[in-house]
Amino acid sequence: MGDSPVGALAERPIEPRGADAAERLVHFLGEVLYLYDTERFVPARAGTAGVLGEPFDPTRHTGVREVKAVTHHGAEVRKEADELVATVVFDV
Repeated sequence: MGDSPVGALAERPIEPRGADAAERLVHFLGEVLYLYDTERFVPARAGTAGVLGEPFDPTRHTGVREVKAVTHHGAEVRKEADELVATVVFDV
C-alpha cells in the first residue's frame, strides 16, 4: 500500500504462532497480508489481539505495489541495546 492515512477503526484477531520471534513475526505479517487479500482490510497498526485497520477505500487509499508473500528467508528479530530490530523479506 502507499502512504495514505489509514484509520484504526476495527481489529482483526491474529493468533500468535511460531517457535521464535522471527517465526511469529513472519506468521503475523502473513496473516495481515491474507486479510488484505481476502477482505481488502488495510492495516494501520498492531493491536493487543491482532491488527487494527479499516477496509480499503479507493477514494482515500492509494497503492504503490502489492506484496505477494512474506518469506521466512532472512527473517530475523534481534535485540540491539534497548530495542528489537527486525529483518523481513517480502516478495513483491
